[in-house]
Amino acid sequence: MPELEGVVDIPVMLDLEARNWHWVPCGGHIEIGNVTLLQGDQIGSGINVAKKLVQSVHGTAAMGHVHRPSMHTVTSLTTAKDKWSGYTLPCLCTLAPAYAKGRPNAFCTGFGVIEQGATSTNVSSIIVSNGTFS
Repeated sequence: MPELEGVVDIPVMLDLEARNWHWVPCGGHIEIGNVTLLQGDQIGSGINVAKKLVQSVHGTAAMGHVHRPSMHTVTSLTTAKDKWSGYTLPCLCTLAPAYAKGRPNAFCTGFGVIEQGATSTNVSSIIVSNGTFS
């Protein structure tokens, strides 16, 4: 809500810095290992949104706010070592939002997990079904 900008300061209200949380405003991004994380409304939507993501970022990236998981990988013409992947992550949200007016959709309830190792970073989509996941 633009009218509350400057009045409500969520990072301060929730004391995020003291809790070692990083606050990234909508429209921003953060890097974890070699993965760029961002909010999905920066790229848009569509059936090939993971492809659009990896082509826009020019690297491995993951984004939320997409409501459904997807992945697209791009490889280098000149070396098999260079690979970039784009991941879209499901949301912790309703599967039947009012704006969809009852139309069928591919929405999934879920979230993403990013695991950073010594030499690699992995992105996984976790799907919640009937209130549980494994």
